[in-house]
Amino acid sequence: MDFVGCVDAYTEIGDLPPPLTPREEAALREVFREFLAWPPELRPVPVPLKQVARRFGISTSAVRVRLDGARHKAEILGFPQPPSVIRPDVLHGLVQAGYLEFSEQHLDLSLRLSG
Repeated sequence: MDFVGCVDAYTEIGDLPPPLTPREEAALREVFREFLAWPPELRPVPVPLKQVARRFGISTSAVRVRLDGARHKAEILGFPQPPSVIRPDVLHGLVQAGYLEFSEQHLDLSLRLSG
C-alpha cells in the first residue's frame, strides 16, 4: 500500500517534501535501529546521539542537524513533532508516509544468515 498518497487525505499540505537525504536516512536508521530490527525488540530504545556521532565520525550536533531535517519533513507531512529528535514519533510518521522503508540490511544478522 502506498502511504504517501494517503497523506493528502488527512493533512493540509501543498507539496510533499523531498525524499530523505542519504545522511538523514542514515541518521534515522542508526538512532532508531532497534525500532527497525526484525524480529522487533520488546522495548526498543534510541541509540544515544554521541554513540551515533562516533560511529559516523562526526559531531553530535551534526547528527542532530540530520535528524532535524527528517523531523522537518515529517512536520510538513502533517505529523506533529516532539521537542526531542530522539523520540520515535519522527520515524513513525516518515515510515507511515512511505519516506522510510524497512530493508533487509536491518534484519538481525542470524536471520539473514539462516534465510
